[in-house]
Amino acid sequence: MEFRFILVEPSVPENVGSVARALKTFGFQSLAIVNSEVHKEEKAKWVAHGSREILEQAKVYSTLNEAVEGLDFIVATTARRRTLHHDYHSPRELYRLIGEKEGTIHRIGLLFGREESGLTNEELAVAHCVSTIPLVGTYPSLNLAQAVLVYAYELSPFQVTASKGREMGTEDGQSPGSFLTYHVLHKRVRRIFERIGLGGESLVGKRLLERLALLSSSDLRLVHSLCARIEKSLALEEEGKA
Repeated sequence: MEFRFILVEPSVPENVGSVARALKTFGFQSLAIVNSEVHKEEKAKWVAHGSREILEQAKVYSTLNEAVEGLDFIVATTARRRTLHHDYHSPRELYRLIGEKEGTIHRIGLLFGREESGLTNEELAVAHCVSTIPLVGTYPSLNLAQAVLVYAYELSPFQVTASKGREMGTEDGQSPGSFLTYHVLHKRVRRIFERIGLGGESLVGKRLLERLALLSSSDLRLVHSLCARIEKSLALEEEGKA
């Protein structure tokens, strides 16, 4: 599995430098930045210390949509619960959810919002699932770098597995084509919603799409089979009306 850590409009160079250190500490390399170049400032490089190459290799995108292009599974992180979503997963739960999708996802993106305001509702809507770090205290708060550190730590076992796979020449042990399964299913369900008049932006549509993120790889394949039957039935019905 490949992980891309995406920072949306970060404004504090030191935070981005600390993010680079956190990623390297736990074996991650891919850093993407949306609409910001603070990672090029000397303050960021100074804090990054032995992980400057992550800053130097970071990819900068003008928009979030460009940054998530090509990803199979997108996770948005948020510090607070909102009415837009019902399911919020801790970093540890996220590790389990991703692990259960082995063979159906390959390129995974984690979105982190602005230091002051986080991600907008529109940016959260880009994700397949939403995660938040459970905190205890009268004023629970983590800065951007601390949040990335927590996720990098919880997801680091995937890096160990990938490293062993590369040593054995097996990588994830799956064919490249199989990695599109979840991404394809998400689009497939949306298309079915449109054909039956249930918009993906409706309350029911959003809820059903949100629940797809909870399915294991075997469950995803079952839903694929169900979609195939529904599509066949819809095609026959449309032919009958023609």
